Amino acid sequence: MRRRNGLQEIIAGTFVAILFPALACAQTFQGTGRLVIAPTTVTDPAGNLVEGLDLKDFQLTDNGTKQVILEDLTFQPISLVVVVQSSDKSGWALAKVRRLGSMIELLVLGRGGQAAVVSYADRVEVVREFTADSSQVRNALLDIKSEGAGHRLIDGVGRAVSLLEQTRRRRRRVILLVGEPFDSGSEDDLRGTLNDLQRQNIMVYALQMSHTKSALEAASGGSLLNGLRELYRGAKAGSALNTLKLLVDYTGGREYAFSGQSTLETAVQKIARELHGQYLLSYTPDSAGTSGFHEIRVAVNRPAVQIRARPGYWETDK
Repeated sequence: MRRRNGLQEIIAGTFVAILFPALACAQTFQGTGRLVIAPTTVTDPAGNLVEGLDLKDFQLTDNGTKQVILEDLTFQPISLVVVVQSSDKSGWALAKVRRLGSMIELLVLGRGGQAAVVSYADRVEVVREFTADSSQVRNALLDIKSEGAGHRLIDGVGRAVSLLEQTRRRRRRVILLVGEPFDSGSEDDLRGTLNDLQRQNIMVYALQMSHTKSALEAASGGSLLNGLRELYRGAKAGSALNTLKLLVDYTGGREYAFSGQSTLETAVQKIARELHGQYLLSYTPDSAGTSGFHEIRVAVNRPAVQIRARPGYWETDK
């Protein structure tokens, strides 16, 4: 699959060109009908993005059944919701996050990019609805106040999903979650939120406030897939999970911990590079309608590469 020429289609300004000389459009394979989208990151042994792959280089299975990957070279602009924990104990991190306004631009600016901002603590607030004006995004981050003791992470993500549902389908939908790994006090159900994320083809990336690097693990104590199956069986409560990690892994995103301004900015740069270097594989499942968890596996006919994609989706009985 060929790449489009020019950094300008994605990011405007010389500042971005200096920071991200290798940034390019995400590569989109898309068709018509009911689609499952599996954003796929391919890296070499040194961790560099592998570019220039074509449709024929990928193989994708859904529950072990090979799928026909559909192709469309149309560029998809990004709709990004920044979801920020704003509790009292996150004040130290908020001071750093407030300086991210210009860097958040790097994730979404370009043709049709837009961003919104949501905060969560004891309550959830939409600080800024979707805007293409980067100055409004910066101001929204500056306006977030540190107050309350709550950690309504799931509710915050749920509000972001509601905002993204209102955007056009032919957009890349991304949540950037900034907070601690656990949830407390949310009214929304984690399983329902995970279903909403997969139905809307939303990716979640996370910047974890690392001052509370807890020993919380996925409730299964093992693989992500086992954890998801346990969650859907109702055997595990959402509060027992490393909620942030589950949201990230389930949607094919990535999590970075930060403890200072430098590590935070480095993480945002890595997320920006990845978002604009992914292959967007999409397909209409042959096994559509089969209830239960559908495992997605992606392979590439290149030696010694690492592949990361969403692990699957949950199909419920109608």
